[in-house]
Order: sequence, then structure tokens, then C-alpha cells
Amino acid sequence: MKNIGQILKKERKIRGLTQEEFVKEIISESYYSKVERGLNEISAKDLFAILDHNNISEEEFISKLHDSKDSEKDLEIELLQAFYHKDIKEINNIFETISNSNCSERLKLTALIVQAQSQNRIKTLSKKVRSRINIIFFENKEWEIDITALQLFCNSMLLFDFEELNDRFYQLWNFYNCKLDKYSFHIQKLIGTICINFLQNCYLNN
Repeated sequence: MKNIGQILKKERKIRGLTQEEFVKEIISESYYSKVERGLNEISAKDLFAILDHNNISEEEFISKLHDSKDSEKDLEIELLQAFYHKDIKEINNIFETISNSNCSERLKLTALIVQAQSQNRIKTLSKKVRSRINIIFFENKEWEIDITALQLFCNSMLLFDFEELNDRFYQLWNFYNCKLDKYSFHIQKLIGTICINFLQNCYLNN
């Protein structure tokens, strides 16, 4: 259950290369380092250039990625289904599976917040967790249409200072204003729930 960065790291280690040698100025070493840790995305063009530079079969790499993504996606779906059904025991079981696996940091963070939300202890999560949410989810330029990011934001709104929450909410508001009906029902439902949660936060903050 590895993401792109984890698979690239394994291929690099097999070849005994440094990160600088592996990317060969295709992208910066500092940016690539975060790709391996799951903190930065990599474009298809740069990915295939790195594979070509290191004589890595594109077909084999995509096959490895496809297998791991299917596994992670299945776990994510199971987690969200357990959350919707308020099955705390199942949420805890899936949380343990994800925490003790090589799943992406993104999925591990999602599991942490879903578990905390199910146990009504979302406010006890640390500032470090909130910082990780910002890095992993909101630096994605298309987080507004990423269902996982929207679900996470919906579940973790109480973690944010009201000013920060206000800024995030209006990013969504400006993005979807007058065009929400063009998106799937799932996204419409999430945006509706986020609006309700935001109004509740407005009330709590007078």
C-alpha cells in the first residue's frame, strides 16, 4: 500500500542512488524529497522523465501504483462507510490497520480525524495535526473538488481558528458560487454539510 513517492523511493534505494542522482535536475532535489514523503505532488511529465532517466519500466511502475492505489482506496471507502454508519468499533479497527501499514500520510491523517470525530474528541487533536492538514490537503490547488479533502475539512472544522476557518470557507464559497449544480450529488451534499457546520461555528463564535 504505497503512494507514488514511496514506490519511487524504493526504486531509488534499489539502485543505490541519492535523491539528486535519481532526479538528475528534472525537478529540484528539495521538491523531490517531499514527493517521497507524500508532501508534494509530481506531474506525469516529470514522473515519466525520472522513470526514463533511471531505466524503470513505465508499465511495471504503473502496475505497482495501480495495485497500491486500489488497496488504499478500498480502505478509505471502508473508513468513510463506517463513519457514515457510526460504527465506532469498525472505525477503530480500520484506524489500526491504516496506522500500522505503509499507507500514505494523507490516508493516515484522514483516519486519525475520522476516529477523533467519531469519539467526539476532535478538539483534543494537536496544532501539529492541523498543520499537517494544511500541508497535505490545502496546498493541493484543486482541494475544492477533492472529495477526500472536502470530507476531511468537513470533519475537522472545529480544529481551526475562526479566522482561518473563515478564509477556507470563502475559498469554497467563491469556487462553487452559482455553479454547484454542475458537480456530483456527493460533492453537493458535502458542500451543504460544510455550510451547516460553518454556520454552527459562526454561532459558537458569536
